[in-house]
Amino acid sequence: MTDPMEKAVLYIGVKLIKAVPMTEREAHKVLEREEPKSTLERDGYLVEYEGGYRSWSPMRAFDNSHRQVTITCDHRIILQ
Repeated sequence: MTDPMEKAVLYIGVKLIKAVPMTEREAHKVLEREEPKSTLERDGYLVEYEGGYRSWSPMRAFDNSHRQVTITCDHRIILQ
């Protein structure tokens, strides 16, 4: 049997999100979740997706996959 992924094509998914720099502990308070068991204070972002779903993302993972954008008054998108 051949691997179906041999015929796979590449895709890039794009979605606009809102994000605020926030430590993991701060985000857990905002999200009303149990505090993380780790004693390390990790930097990251509180993220809000379309539809209002919120979560926390570690800084490295977030920075590797997201770019800040500005939407101009004539609806152009500028990547930062």
